[in-house]
Amino acid sequence: MTEAQDKKDEEQFEFTAEGEALGYICMEQAQVLAIQHARDNLEFYGRRYHQGALVWEVASAEESDDYYDIRLSFRPAGRFRGQPGIEQFTLDKTGTIEVRQILDEPVGRRAPMLALSAAVLLVVAGGIGVAFAAGMFAATAVPTPIPRPIQSSPFTVTKTEDTNDGVCDADCSLRESIVAANPRDTITIPQGIYTLTLGAELKINKDLSIVGAGVDDTTIQASVDPSTADFRVFKIISGDITLSELTIQHGNTIGRTLSSTGAGILNHGTLGLTETIITNNKSGFLGGGIYNGPNGTLTVTNTIVENNDALQGGGINNAGNLTVRRSSVSNNTQQINKELGVFNAESASCYTDAPFPYCYPLP
Repeated sequence: MTEAQDKKDEEQFEFTAEGEALGYICMEQAQVLAIQHARDNLEFYGRRYHQGALVWEVASAEESDDYYDIRLSFRPAGRFRGQPGIEQFTLDKTGTIEVRQILDEPVGRRAPMLALSAAVLLVVAGGIGVAFAAGMFAATAVPTPIPRPIQSSPFTVTKTEDTNDGVCDADCSLRESIVAANPRDTITIPQGIYTLTLGAELKINKDLSIVGAGVDDTTIQASVDPSTADFRVFKIISGDITLSELTIQHGNTIGRTLSSTGAGILNHGTLGLTETIITNNKSGFLGGGIYNGPNGTLTVTNTIVENNDALQGGGINNAGNLTVRRSSVSNNTQQINKELGVFNAESASCYTDAPFPYCYPLP
C-alpha cells in the first residue's frame, strides 16, 4: 500500500466540534430510516400484510459503538384489537440496514361471545351455587402448568455453493441456513469447502451454534486464494454464538478504518470458538484473524489462530473480554508490536492459561 493511500485511509474519519463523526446518522434519523424502509418494503411481511395499510411505532431504540438497534411495533391500520407485531432493524452508523427480522406477528383478539342472556347466566350461576352448597362438587386444586424448555431445531447445510434465495429446505446453503435459523438453533455443516462467492460476509445477530465436521473437513473461506477477497468471513453483530470444528480462512479487509477490522471474524456479541482454526486472514487495520469489539466477549478453546496479518494484533485484537484456553496463537504478523500475535486495548480484559503472554497490552 502506498503512502498516499495510507494517508487517504487515515483521513476517512472527520469530526464535528462536538466530537461526532461526519457522515454518521443520529438515533432519531435511524428510527426514521427504519420506518421508511418498512413502509417501502411491505412484501417483507408476506401475503397477509403486503398489500394492506400498516401503522408503525418505535417500540425501543438502543445504541452500541457501531450500530443502532431499532424495534418497531406494527399493526393493521384502523380498529385493531390485539397485540401488535414486533420487528427488529440493525443499522450501522452510516444508515445502512444490516439486518431486518420479524420477532412477533400481530395477534388479534376474538370478539366476546354474547350467546347467553343475562337471565340465563344468572340462573346457571344460581344453580351452580346451590350445587356447591349441597356438596355436589368437590373442590379440586387447579393444576400448575409445567413450563417446557424451548427446543432448538437442527439445520443441515445441503450444498457448498453460496446462494441466498430466502429458503432453506432440501436445497440449503450455509448463508440460507443462517438467515432461516431461529434463535438457539444448531446448524450442521458437512464435509466440504464453502466459498463465499456472493462476495459478502456471513452476518449473525442471534443465538446460534454452527458445527462443522472437523478442521480438516469443513472450511469456510472468503475466496479460493488468500488476499483476493475484499470482505471478512464472519460478522457477529449480536447474540450468543458458538463456532466449532471448522476452519475459517482467506478473509481480507482493506483500509485503515474501523470497518476493516477483523478479517476472519468481527465480533460484537458473545462468541465461543472451540476446536477451530483461524488462518490466512488479512486486515488492513486491527485483528487479522479476529477483532473482538468493546462490547464483545470472546472465548477461544482448543483452537489455533495462525498465519494471519494486520496492522496491529495479527492473530487477535481485543477491545472487550477475551479468554484463551488450551489454544495456540502463533506465526501471525503485524506492523505494530511485531512480537505480539494478540493485542489488548487498555480498557480490555483478558485471561489465559497459556505460557505465551497473550494478555499483555501495548507497552
